[in-house]
Amino acid sequence: MSSGGFGQGTNKGTVYGGPAPTGQGTVYGGTSVKTSEGTVYNGPVGGTVYQGPSAAPSIGARSATQTPVTSNAAALRGAKIFYLIAGMTVLRTVLIFAGVQILTSATSQGPAAMAGLLMVNALVIAVFVLLGFFAQRGSKIAFLIGMLIYAADMVLLLMNSALSNMFSIIIHGLVLYYLFNNFRQLPE
Repeated sequence: MSSGGFGQGTNKGTVYGGPAPTGQGTVYGGTSVKTSEGTVYNGPVGGTVYQGPSAAPSIGARSATQTPVTSNAAALRGAKIFYLIAGMTVLRTVLIFAGVQILTSATSQGPAAMAGLLMVNALVIAVFVLLGFFAQRGSKIAFLIGMLIYAADMVLLLMNSALSNMFSIIIHGLVLYYLFNNFRQLPE
């Protein structure tokens, strides 16, 4: 290069000025093609290889200004269960409004009851998403509130004691069992 234009002039080298690697060769570890002035890219033979920042932050590291997030596996599993409950409520709502699943009490009372059902289900979905959000951060209160709401729903299913509810009752029991096990594994 000429010294009158842009760039560094006639100085040849690499862009990175860090420590040189211990061995010769190219960045990718292959052999370099040597010319009379250096390698193919006109850098010095055995140039330096960029090694990245010297003190790389660890995965999941957070700064002091950010809210700490727990990496407890039980909290993450519990949060996934709350998100699953919200997702199943969305699915059930879609099935009801598509006419696949029929609720005799709400559908027989007309569009006002269906709108009320939609609003209640939207509230339930929002509550369980929020519970999952806080449970993921290790909140025991979120676990307790979620288990109480889900247990109350199970009691309502038990009061209706129809055989068609047996599958839902079993599912509710399993979900409560897994939530309680994850709750017990949370740190104090």
